[in-house]
Amino acid sequence: MIDEKVLQQIIATKKAPLTFNDYANYIGVLFPLFLIFCGCILVKNLLLFHKDVIDLIIAISLMLIGGFLLRFMLTRFKANFTYIQVGINPDVGLKDIAEKMHADLNLDYYQFNNQLGLIEAYTKTTQLSWGEKITIIHCGAYVLINSQPMGQPATIYHDKVNVRKVRELVEGLFVNA
Repeated sequence: MIDEKVLQQIIATKKAPLTFNDYANYIGVLFPLFLIFCGCILVKNLLLFHKDVIDLIIAISLMLIGGFLLRFMLTRFKANFTYIQVGINPDVGLKDIAEKMHADLNLDYYQFNNQLGLIEAYTKTTQLSWGEKITIIHCGAYVLINSQPMGQPATIYHDKVNVRKVRELVEGLFVNA
C-alpha cells in the first residue's frame, strides 16, 4: 500500500512519484532514438556521397517511424503516472466503490484502507497484459483514479480501458446514491 506521505503528494500533484523501476522502463525509449540516429546518419551520407534518392526515402522513413514511436512511448509512460479526477457523491463510501469494482471488473484481488481513503486493485494477467494495478484515492467530493501496468513498461491501452471502466463505475454510483 501507498504510505501517507506519498498519498499526500499524489493528491497535491495528481501524479505518482517515479521510482527507480519506473526510470528503468525508459530504456525502451532508446530504440526510437536509435532509429532517428540511423536516419540522420543516412542523410549525412547522402549529402556527402551523393547517394540515390532511395536512401533519402529510407532515411526519412526511419526518422518518421522513430519519431512516432518516441512520441507514442512517452505519451504512454506519462499516462501511467497521471491520476484522473472524477467527481462523486460524498456519501459514497470507499467500501461501496471497492465492492462494486470487485463485482464488475475482472480483479485478481483488491485491498482498501478506509483511514487513508485508498483502494488498490490488481487485475488478472491476460494475453496482452501482465496485469494492472488500479489505484483509487477517495478525497471527499472526488476520487483520483490511475491504472499502471505491473511488470512491464507500458501496455497499449489496457490502462486507459481500466480507468474508463472505473470512471463509469464510480459515476454510476454517483447517480444511484
